Amino acid sequence: MTDLLKRKISLISAIVVLFVVYIVQLIFENTDRSRVVTVKKEIDCIRVFSSDEEKLCVQKKGTEWSLENSDSLVQKYKADAFVNSLKEIKILDAVSKKTDDAERYGLDKTSALKLVAFSSGEIVRTVLVGKKSSTGNQEYVILDDEKEISLSQGSFRSIFEVDSESIIVKKEEPAPADGAPLETPVVE
Repeated sequence: MTDLLKRKISLISAIVVLFVVYIVQLIFENTDRSRVVTVKKEIDCIRVFSSDEEKLCVQKKGTEWSLENSDSLVQKYKADAFVNSLKEIKILDAVSKKTDDAERYGLDKTSALKLVAFSSGEIVRTVLVGKKSSTGNQEYVILDDEKEISLSQGSFRSIFEVDSESIIVKKEEPAPADGAPLETPVVE
């Protein structure tokens, strides 16, 4: 009889230990470190800096986006890409708690891309963009006033490293004054 009691106690103990291991696995398995950082206000101006020099500034005038101090309109899909990429950023994980590692991740002043978004003249988002990760569609960033280097989903450089000529709406060439269609030269 005592032998049967020992087996029951052993079996129940094993079940309890396995249950505890299962609970611990569930807890650590569901610790997704990714987070989505959003801007609540409407972005109406975006400035892009490289090596502390402003490379591009687009601002919203009414319902359309244009280059700053210019009547040149920005292509709608480009303006949408600019705003959407800054409005909602998916941070996958913290890479380094020390900003001293900035050079290692391409976040030093000479190689980083600095993006600043405004809403009614107030800065609502600042992103310092470094190197691409080895996977390609992720980049190292420092967000706003955070003191850590993070890995973000997406490619800010492919969106923001553009020249102003490539994002403006091209104006159609005017027809000749006499209304005749333009002729293309024939090459023989």
